[in-house]
Amino acid sequence: MKPYYQDDAVTIYHGDCRDVLLHLPPVDLVLTDPPYGIGYITSRRLYTDKLVAPIQGDEQYPVAIIQQCKTLAAVGVLAFARGEPMKAHSMLVWVKNNWSVGDLEHAYGNRWETILWWPGPFHQWRNGRPANVLFCDKVPPEQLQHPTEKPIALLRQLILQHKCDLILDPFMGSGTTLRAAKDLGRKAIGIEIEERYCEIAAKRMSQLVMELT
Repeated sequence: MKPYYQDDAVTIYHGDCRDVLLHLPPVDLVLTDPPYGIGYITSRRLYTDKLVAPIQGDEQYPVAIIQQCKTLAAVGVLAFARGEPMKAHSMLVWVKNNWSVGDLEHAYGNRWETILWWPGPFHQWRNGRPANVLFCDKVPPEQLQHPTEKPIALLRQLILQHKCDLILDPFMGSGTTLRAAKDLGRKAIGIEIEERYCEIAAKRMSQLVMELT
């Protein structure tokens, strides 16, 4: 496979992760934010800019792909979700201190999201057993480079909980997981089906300074 982008720490593939995963070696940690299968859209800014266009593959939660990732991960798999769409070993709660987009007229404003966890055969905590509730502000709307982008500080927290060197994100989006891994001195592989986000991620990886937010 020819990478879309590659440096000493990060490799990015543009393509469908169902195909690319078949050719990857084992990794330590899978940390990913897959489509939730909720038909993501916001009624407030309906199609007014590219950030609120439908997310490709958001018809259902990708259970089969997560199962595939579990076979590759020696340390474990962490996957963001809405609720618990598949049985996990543990479920974390990310308290994001602000509402998410959604049904603005009839749904409760959601201030938290779940992260599903499956330990791998060689899992070890880095600094003892962590709590399953994490507090971190969501990315402000004006700073988003992807409609469901997660804060880099949160992803750094999750990486630092585990003894791991190589991290995989099969739903890379704008590359936040990869940037967090690179900032922490880890290696990372990212896969993204939409080329516009590969371009954004590649630019983020080429920056020489650590991202602060």
